[in-house]
Amino acid sequence: YYKETKFSKFICGAKKEYEYVNKNYGYPSGSVVYTGLARFDNLFNNKVNKKQILIVPTWRNWLGRETNNLEKKIPFEETNYYKSWNNFLNNKELNNYIEKNNIILCFYPHINMQKFISSFNINKKNIKVLDNDNSDIQQLLKESSLMVTDFSSVYMDFAYMKKPVIYYQFDKEEYRKKQYQEGYFNYEKDGFGDVLISDEEVVEKIIYYIDNNYRVEDKYLDRMNSFFEINDQNNSKRIYMAIKGGK
Repeated sequence: YYKETKFSKFICGAKKEYEYVNKNYGYPSGSVVYTGLARFDNLFNNKVNKKQILIVPTWRNWLGRETNNLEKKIPFEETNYYKSWNNFLNNKELNNYIEKNNIILCFYPHINMQKFISSFNINKKNIKVLDNDNSDIQQLLKESSLMVTDFSSVYMDFAYMKKPVIYYQFDKEEYRKKQYQEGYFNYEKDGFGDVLISDEEVVEKIIYYIDNNYRVEDKYLDRMNSFFEINDQNNSKRIYMAIKGGK
């Protein structure tokens, strides 16, 4: 909030974000600017691999505390987070389908969860387990044809490129209670893809997108277009001009 930060400029990446911040955060007129994010400039002219799907779950701050608590340590393998993602990655229908169709799943957990990668029981030739040391997340975003995430904000970049997104939110209530409350973005009303709670539903939707050449449904494409009213390679330029005081 302005009374705490006194930032002279607040840069927004999307129209609805700009409207929300401008209305609620107490900044003086003209201080909040809808420019787009600088990194969006690099999301154009990509060579998309139709045989690559990106699986990118975000972190859970309470798991770090619970699994590292010496007095009451909870094994990571007993958490709902682990069980849900591990079940999904080992789903027989999914693995049979991607093997048959030569699809590669790139599993890239949030950097704060990568310490748990070795716990996952993944021994499938069509699933690549990636981390911050051997992969570049923006390159993965640009190359992949479909994203499966839970709450990771990188789905914004994917939607900016108008590529399909699936939300796997098996622990939505716990996530809202323990990590982040809902903000201006409601996944059911504003999201760029289906919000699902079971691995079977996610697998069904993945197969749907592959069979339909990764075509984004019209309702989600409309949301992408209205959310990112500005979609070009001039984001950095607008930020620069905003800093200089131009328009």
